[in-house]
Amino acid sequence: MVKDVNLAVEFYTNVLSFEFVMGVPEGTREIESSYDAGKPLVHSLVRKDKVELMLHKSTNFTEEFPEFKGSDPSASLSIYIMVEGVDSYYAQVRNKITPIKDMFTQWYGNKEFYVKDQDGYILGFAERVKVFL
Repeated sequence: MVKDVNLAVEFYTNVLSFEFVMGVPEGTREIESSYDAGKPLVHSLVRKDKVELMLHKSTNFTEEFPEFKGSDPSASLSIYIMVEGVDSYYAQVRNKITPIKDMFTQWYGNKEFYVKDQDGYILGFAERVKVFL
């Protein structure tokens, strides 16, 4: 659930290098396969490697799921995304982001960094760099 689907799409595609897969313009049941910033979206699907995120405009999401009415889109949620080549991915996005945790290696062997999106969701990008037996 996001406040503005277009802003979310632009963050995920322009900043984090996700691919735009599809979007549904407001007031329609049409599926667009290419992004048009001039069309306000109510739903969108973005992809990075094997991870897909469905972005729903909060007002439409709460119509479909009334139990979420009054909820803030910036729920306490952290999304942990395993990527291949986390160093090269970080180099690709680092000038476009402000990490909330810069690149480091966790005690359990994953190299990772964390960012926050425009709706307050925390995204961790990681790769296994040490194998413990």
